[in-house]
Amino acid sequence: MVRGLTTAVIAATVSAGTFWGLTWVGPLADSMEHAPLGVAKAAATQSDTGWQPLPVSGGFIVTGDGARYRVIDGVCHLQVHLRDPDGIWAANSPIAMLPESARPAWNHAFVASRDAVPYSEVGVYDDGQVLMTRPGDGVAGWLALSASFPVGD
Repeated sequence: MVRGLTTAVIAATVSAGTFWGLTWVGPLADSMEHAPLGVAKAAATQSDTGWQPLPVSGGFIVTGDGARYRVIDGVCHLQVHLRDPDGIWAANSPIAMLPESARPAWNHAFVASRDAVPYSEVGVYDDGQVLMTRPGDGVAGWLALSASFPVGD
C-alpha cells in the first residue's frame, strides 16, 4: 500500500514539474505570459462608454432603470423602462433617438415586455429612431426592453 502511494506521489510530482517547465521556461511560456497557475487572465476591453442616459420623447415617462444605452466594443446595449401617461401606446410612437455612436448597423425589431410577458414590438433603426412599432392589445401603461445590437460604421 505504501509502495503504491509512493509511486502516485512521485508521478504527481513529475507531472507538476513538467507542467511548470512547459509554462514557465518551455514552449508554452510565451502564451501563458507567466500567469500564476489557476488564475485566468481576462481580455482587456477595447472601449466602453459606460451607461449613458437616453432622453425619451412622445411624453413617455421613464421608470425603473430609465432609458439608457452603453456601447462596449462595437455592441450597443439598450435598456428602456417606460410608461405612457395615458396608458395607451399608438403604433409607430417615437420613444427616443440614439446618438450616432450608438446607432445599429441595420434595422432591428425587438420584443418588449409587460409584467415579464412579451407584449409588443419596438423597432430600433439605423437612423437612430427607437419606435413602438406594434403595440400589444389593450392598455399597457408601461413596458421594458433590453436589447443588444452591433453598431454601424
